[in-house]
Amino acid sequence: MANHTENMENNQNNPAEQEAEQCGCACGHSEKSECKCHSEEECKCNKNISEIDELKAELEKAKEESAKNYDNYLRAVANLDTYRRRVLRDMEEIRKFAIQPFVEELLSSVDNLELAIEHARKNKDFKDMITGIEMVLGQIKKVFGNFGVEEIRPLGEEFDPNFHECVAHSPSDEYPENKVSSIMRTGYKLNGRLIRPASVVVSSGANKE
Repeated sequence: MANHTENMENNQNNPAEQEAEQCGCACGHSEKSECKCHSEEECKCNKNISEIDELKAELEKAKEESAKNYDNYLRAVANLDTYRRRVLRDMEEIRKFAIQPFVEELLSSVDNLELAIEHARKNKDFKDMITGIEMVLGQIKKVFGNFGVEEIRPLGEEFDPNFHECVAHSPSDEYPENKVSSIMRTGYKLNGRLIRPASVVVSSGANKE
């Protein structure tokens, strides 16, 4: 009994031992035995909680940067694909129309051959010559066709200012109004692109006289 009384008195007289039963830091532990920092001035529990919060914030920031980088990557891939398709389209355009200057230079010679044939037909003595010129002209036009050059000969067709050049209007009993009644000069296209419009006479309708 005396010993028990003595122990109680010792506990009451030793405040440090009583304080050891509880943790006074902000970590929330009920006893110092659960707290890892009761022997130090700074609370490591609170420090660990703060570090976790910082790591979470850094993780969110990393996620945002990752999403931004992925978006930039997708944009870069899309831009690269657009650039690739544009380059391929430009290369195809170059391939299709590279010979245009050459064709334009050659057209005057073709015109002269056609005029020579037209005039030679008026004289029967030039029959053999006409045959030779027609063969040469045919060979040239065959080469034209192999490279996508097309003639524009719109006789009897509706006048189209996109491909025809009207040099005159003339009454015609054969062709209705606004139809091409005569071709003065053949037009040409290269792979669908206009090189030279056809020079034409357009019917103004039947002669009213």
